[in-house]
Order: sequence, then structure tokens, then C-alpha cells
Amino acid sequence: MSIQAASGQQSTASAEVEVTIPAGYTWFFIENATDQIDDLLYDELSWKDPDAQYKDAYKRGAWDGLHHLYKKDNHMAPIGLLDRAIEILEANGYTVSVTSEGDSSGDSISTEWTFSDELRNYQLQAVSNALENSGGMIALPTGAGKTVVAMNLINAIEQRTIVFVHTQELLYQWQERLEDTLGVAVGLIGDGQWNEGEVTVATMQTLNKRGLGNLNESYGIGIFDEAHVTSASEKFQQVGLDIDLEWRFGLSATPWRSVDGEEMEIEAAIGGEAVTVDAEQLIDEGYLAEPKFEFIEPTNARVPRSDESYQEVVKRCLELGPNRNQAVAEKANNLAGDGYTVLVTVNRIAQGHLLEYALDPTLDAQAVLDDLIEDDDEPGEQQMKARALEKMSQVGDHTAEFIQGPNTTKQRQEALSAFGDGDIDILISTVLKEGADIPSISAIVLAEGGKSKIEKIQRIGRALRPNDDHAVIADIEDRGEYLRDHYETRVENYKEYYGKYGPDNGFTPREQAVRNYLQENGVPLNACRVSENDLGTVTIELTDYLGDHDFQNFRSVMQRTSGITYDGSKNRCDLSWVRSLTQPSV
Repeated sequence: MSIQAASGQQSTASAEVEVTIPAGYTWFFIENATDQIDDLLYDELSWKDPDAQYKDAYKRGAWDGLHHLYKKDNHMAPIGLLDRAIEILEANGYTVSVTSEGDSSGDSISTEWTFSDELRNYQLQAVSNALENSGGMIALPTGAGKTVVAMNLINAIEQRTIVFVHTQELLYQWQERLEDTLGVAVGLIGDGQWNEGEVTVATMQTLNKRGLGNLNESYGIGIFDEAHVTSASEKFQQVGLDIDLEWRFGLSATPWRSVDGEEMEIEAAIGGEAVTVDAEQLIDEGYLAEPKFEFIEPTNARVPRSDESYQEVVKRCLELGPNRNQAVAEKANNLAGDGYTVLVTVNRIAQGHLLEYALDPTLDAQAVLDDLIEDDDEPGEQQMKARALEKMSQVGDHTAEFIQGPNTTKQRQEALSAFGDGDIDILISTVLKEGADIPSISAIVLAEGGKSKIEKIQRIGRALRPNDDHAVIADIEDRGEYLRDHYETRVENYKEYYGKYGPDNGFTPREQAVRNYLQENGVPLNACRVSENDLGTVTIELTDYLGDHDFQNFRSVMQRTSGITYDGSKNRCDLSWVRSLTQPSV
């Protein structure tokens, strides 16, 4: 996290800010707040709503489009933002003293570390940094052993612990790992159960429904698994701020230093970055398989029409697009024929059924149509689904199965076991997003489209466990409004996350130099695309909505930088200027 002094602030080097954390509270309070301090923290401890432009309050000018986590009336903010607040205050010339009242430690427990392997160097460093930091976010790529790190922290601290998860699969995975590794009595809250142990694993859904007031034990450690899931950010914060803990650890598959939006809601309950390990480093060291990116170019795939909404485009072109789905099925079939164990990921149930039909020659078209048609489908949608099925051809002779949300936990586990044992060649799923432990995957076809970075990285990580020297990651090169932009955003995300192992060996030196310049000048990289063409020209394209403040800053940076020719949403960089940002040999 990079903190800069707020523009226009006067020096306050002699002013001390007194911060207090009262006993039993999960908020910190500024005891001697001034209007200047309130305004500073109110502005800085906030995040931009990406959908603000569509909301009435913003359109009326009654809301600035920001979610402010500092409460001016009470001069307070959530405990997880304390380190961030201190950095902000110190960057603006204040000195800060913190008084923590009361004791937030939990009951003592006894653990026995029985893990069969030695911890890897980066895992040992992660444990050390997290302890030194007194908690915070632990960002390790999928497959790097976040659970092992968390269990080692429990073993080091030995206080009663509660682990927060958001799926039933994770509930039972944690139970098994804890019992095997720490030898503790594990309690479960979720899936119809409510019992507490030395370490308790609890689903967020059950805790939100019944309330933390029903907990009977005194907990000192809280572990928030899959803390990068912004769809659960409100639940994370609600639960995290309702329980007083001495130690708070978040486990994330995404580098926390790169977040700048709704993730602040999660950080409010957990704390900032304690340690981040990059995927590129772990691939270099052989702890993760190398991803081999391949891009499918469907022939005559549907493209958006000018009169279609985004939802209509997704349904017609992605979910029910016959040529696109056929290309996905053929790619999965070919990969299975080459000996890969293949996972095909989708977000929409109808697409999953269509792909299962194409990949499993034993399926009957009428039975699949019965699964496709839902009771509340309008006649027009029923016809669309029927036509989509009619245009699909069955390919290959592999075994395939589709697992989805409505399946029971037992049905999912049986399918995963069969897949792991080799009885299923191709698995299609809407549900294997976070936490699924499937070490046998060696190829993934990402069929869902979209541009969610976290979703894609999490899914790709399922295939990068080091069983082979590489894993195939197949995506679809979509065309047309919305879809092409989403495809290009996915490619850029892969380059950013996997570095030299991303598509085309990652960003070029010139692209990276310009990206660094933009980041240093406060331009959100998730809203613009930096690309170099075959002639070496670098362009900066605005690809996503920016709020008023961020857009004004983007335009200011474009206009005041002598090496950039400003042209609205797409701007050209002067080659000599780009060279000045890079190494002399570039």
C-alpha cells in the first residue's frame, strides 16, 4: 500500500494523534480529532463504488460515489484499518500514539504439530511475517499451502481459534486437515451443525443467520479463509467486527497490495497485508506448475447486436452460443484425448448442460432438453434453448459430468472422487471456484467469459499444483461489444498475475514501464489497458468507468505528461519518453 500526503495539507509535524481501542471494541477511536483529521480519514478510508454511475443518489448529486468507512460523528473506524490510518496520518505530518485497553486473548489450547513435510521457505517466512505483523492478510497463490501456514500460526500461538469459511466443502476440508495436523478437537458450525471445539470451523452463512452471540467459547484467533471473495465482503466485515479477537488472519489468493475497491471492507475486519508471495516466484522455484495459455478462436461465433443489453448478450452469445460452445467442447475433447484431466468452468447452468451433452455420447437429447427448460422459462427462452441444443454436435468418446449448485454435497464429492480416480475424463462445473481440492487437474477450459480477475486466478490455480511440469489454460477469444473488452482484460490480468509465465511472456518491458508510471501517479490500472503494437508504439486506453475524481486525475496525467499525446480514451506514448522510463537497452 502506497500512502501519499493529501494535496493541500499543511505541515502538522508537531501534532500528535491519540488513538484508543477500548476494551471489547473492534473499532478504534481518534480521541483528539480535528476537522482536518476527520476530513483526511473520511476521504482516505473509502472506496469507489464501480456502479455508482447507475445509482439514483449519485445521479442526483446526493452521494459522491464512495463508501466511507471512517465515521466522522464518532471519530472512529474498524480495527482492521488502523495500520492504514496510521500510515495516512504519518504521511501527512502527524505522529500517532495507540492505546489498547483490555485483553482480547482467548482460551489456551494444546496442539501437536504432525505435518508430514517440512515447511517451505516461503511458508516459514509467511508465518514469521504474520506473527511479527500481529495478523493481517496472507496472500499466497492457489496451491501454495495457505491452510498449512494458517495451521502453523495456530500451533505457534495456541489460543482457541475460529475459522470462517463460506462453503460446506471448505467446512469439512478444514476439519479433516486440522484433526490430522494439530490433533485438536474440531467443532463445526454449518450444514445443520452447531458445536464448538478447540478450533471451530464455521460457515459465514450460519453465523450471519444465528449470530455470534450464540458462541459460548472465548476465541483469540480468527482465520478468514478465501478473504479475496468480494461477494462475501459484507458478511466478512459483519462477522469480523462482531467478535473481539487478539489475532486476525486473512487468507487470500490475490496479492493484497493490488486491491483498491470493495476489498477494503474485508480489510476493515482483518487488517492489511502481512505477506505476499507472487505466483511467478513459486513457478520459478518449482512449487507450482507452469501455465501454458492457449486461446480458442470460435468460427462464426455470435457477436453482440447494437440493440442488446449486456444480459442479453451473455445469454445469446455465451450461454447459448452454439458455435462458441462447440469450440469449447472440441477443445476439451482434444485435451482429454492428449491425456489431460480436464476441468471446464462455466457460470451458467444451461451452458453446462449443453457442454455435457456435446462431450458425453451416452446422453439423450430429450433428457438434456428437459434439464435445460426451467418451469419459469418464457416460450421465447424455451425456443432459444431448444435451438441451442439442436445445433450442438456430440464429439469424442470420453466420460464427462456436469456438477452444479443444486447438487448435494454428497453428489459433488462423488463426482470429484470419480474425477480424481480417472473414472471421469472431463468435469464441467459452476461450483469449483474457491477451496476445491482437486489435485488431478492438468488442463482447464475457462468457458464462462467475463472479466473477474479473482475468479479466473482462483480457477486456474486448481491446475497449477506441481503434479506435472505444466498445465494447459484455455480461454476463448471473444469478439464484439463487451465481449472483446472482457477477453482483453482477462489476458491483461493473466499477464499481471503470472508475469513472464503469462500470455506472450507477460508484459513487455515498455508496457510494464508505462504501467509503473501510471501507478506511481495514482491512475487505477484496473480501468486502463497499456499495450505495445508490433511497431513498438505504446498506447494507454481507458477501458472502464472512473468516478469524477479518478477520471480527472487520469486526464490530468495524460495531459501534463510531455511524452503522452492525449486523445480521450486512447492515448499514444512517445517512444523516446517510453525509452526514458526503461532500461537503456530497451
